[in-house]
Amino acid sequence: MRYFRDFTITQQDLIAFYQMLALRRWAKGLLGFAVVGALVAKLYLNWFSIELTVPWSVLVPFIAAALTTALIAAGILIRIRIKVRDSIRKTGRSRYVQQTRIDGFGVHVTVDQVSSKAGFDKLRRVQEASSAFYLFLTDSEAWILPKSQMENTEEECCTLREIFSKVIPSQQLKLQR
Repeated sequence: MRYFRDFTITQQDLIAFYQMLALRRWAKGLLGFAVVGALVAKLYLNWFSIELTVPWSVLVPFIAAALTTALIAAGILIRIRIKVRDSIRKTGRSRYVQQTRIDGFGVHVTVDQVSSKAGFDKLRRVQEASSAFYLFLTDSEAWILPKSQMENTEEECCTLREIFSKVIPSQQLKLQR
């Protein structure tokens, strides 16, 4: 099986990629902030001697946990968006064309006349998100295959899933079905 397509990687594609990485990196931390938010709400209720009915005494800490998590996650996502935009401003390049070929020998990518290739054994992980496939070379570097640029998204996604399912060990695959 072979797959070939030129993708134009945009600022939004890069932002989505780095935000996904940041949220994965911060997953346990966000859970910790949720616990702290719930405990702080419970402590303030006790400190001010506020007596609530049973449903509210459970619901208020839960709401505080959700709000704390949402605020911290929003801060992380905004910070990533700003960093990517600053990086793009410095380089002066908000988009680039990535020629991608996947065949029996691996993945071949060309950007600005610079070619790279990696055998399937060199891919650290292949992850599918709602908006793209990410072919990870390291934990923080990946080739991006945006689904929005595929001519027949469903067919191309099925082709990519089939290729990767055959050549990538299942523990390194995170595909949607």
